[in-house]
Amino acid sequence: MITFERRDMEKKISEMNQSELSDLDSKMGLGEPGETYAETADRLRDAGDEEHADLYDEMEARWTADKCVYCGRSISDKEAVPTEDDDDGWEELAKEHAPDCEWISTRAHRQFQTCC
Repeated sequence: MITFERRDMEKKISEMNQSELSDLDSKMGLGEPGETYAETADRLRDAGDEEHADLYDEMEARWTADKCVYCGRSISDKEAVPTEDDDDGWEELAKEHAPDCEWISTRAHRQFQTCC
């Protein structure tokens, strides 16, 4: 059963930016240096701390929500996808991604590069 306090905390986590998540992690003091939120959740779950493990799962979901799954860079708007032939739109969007980001180079896998 999920308590009201835990539901309230999960809602707050879902609204946090990455800096706020890092602050929460340091205040909770449960993460190990270099450990991802998912790894912390797994470790806590293995130790029987299901409640905190679930919160770290929520933190991991929020942390990755604002990142490109291809290059890992933080992005501002996942919904802004230009049409395949919108060169200016793709040029602008590419500024937030790594230079070798597959999602950008294939224009969201709608345009495939040919190799020489």
